[in-house]
Amino acid sequence: MCSNTVGYYTCSPCDFGYELNDDGTACNDIDECVVDTTLCANGMCSNTVGYYTCSPCDFGYELNDDGTACNDIDECVVDTTLCANGMCSNTVGYYTCSPCDFGYELNDDGTACNDIDECVVDTTLCANGMCSNTVGYYTCSPCDFGYELNDDGTACNDIDECVVDTTLCANGMCSNTEG
Repeated sequence: MCSNTVGYYTCSPCDFGYELNDDGTACNDIDECVVDTTLCANGMCSNTVGYYTCSPCDFGYELNDDGTACNDIDECVVDTTLCANGMCSNTVGYYTCSPCDFGYELNDDGTACNDIDECVVDTTLCANGMCSNTVGYYTCSPCDFGYELNDDGTACNDIDECVVDTTLCANGMCSNTEG
């Protein structure tokens, strides 16, 4: 607002986003980005005439509705397919998949749960049989001759042929041996 004074004029008050110059004769734009360096955390502050905007935002952040802040993106809500075989947890600026389901392990950057190849991790699995990785677990198949798969498919157990076929060793004592 311009006010006439004796032999002069002044501008007061200035609109929002403007400040009076030193001699009171003009309202100048305030550079909010210089005045308050904490504006636009997680983004770039850009002065505009009368105000400011935060653009572009850093990775993992999005501009709010009025353009004055960069807010964290909850990637777990935006993309529900993240972290298959694990729990998606939002973090500041990104996300992580933790904990992973049984049979899965976190990848190096924490953004996926990968199948564990139990046969490679523990070479003692499936003694007397062949270890085969399956999604989330493993199975022992086929078993060596003289061995059979246990109920959950995770071991090859010795077959007691003397119990399976009681006619073996007719007229003698049958003794089972390993395999």
